[in-house]
Amino acid sequence: MDYYKVLGLRRDASKEDIKETFRKLALKFHPDRHMKSSKAVQEDAMRRFKEVSEAYDVLGDDKKRAAYKYARTTTGFYHNNNSSAYRRGEYSNNSTYGGGYDSTYQRRASWSRAWDFRVGSSLLYFSSMNFLLHAVIVGFLMGSLYVADATGKAIWQKQNRGKSFEETMDAINRKKAERLDSTQKEEDKKEM
Repeated sequence: MDYYKVLGLRRDASKEDIKETFRKLALKFHPDRHMKSSKAVQEDAMRRFKEVSEAYDVLGDDKKRAAYKYARTTTGFYHNNNSSAYRRGEYSNNSTYGGGYDSTYQRRASWSRAWDFRVGSSLLYFSSMNFLLHAVIVGFLMGSLYVADATGKAIWQKQNRGKSFEETMDAINRKKAERLDSTQKEEDKKEM
């Protein structure tokens, strides 16, 4: 549902504009104001009141509004008619503000819509192209490090059969010490 259309606001509306518009629409569609109206008018007012309340709940809270904007812009909701409402078959053309949802969507409990929104917006990042690209890059780098480490160990073991790294370093240090001793002895002989 496009909450900005429900409230009749632009996408850059301030928090004060959202609050003021919500109050006006809540008074206009409040069920108590339509107690003496026909059944159809009462149901329409109730439906609109619920939509306005849900829109204000999301757009009135900065965190929910940011998550809503992110979810809508990354899924292409504003750009084409291939939104999730169309794919689920919940879209109908009987609303006065450019389309709406059918009664099966309306009957969903408000807690389930809130749960879907929280979980969906947090999981949205994990299914985004940026996350997938980062996961592939990190996986490639980790795999490369593992291959380099395994290759280095295999080369070491091939060239130094039966020796550990520490044993080899001790042998190298002994050879260096022997060379220093032999060069010092040669220098001593030349001085004599």
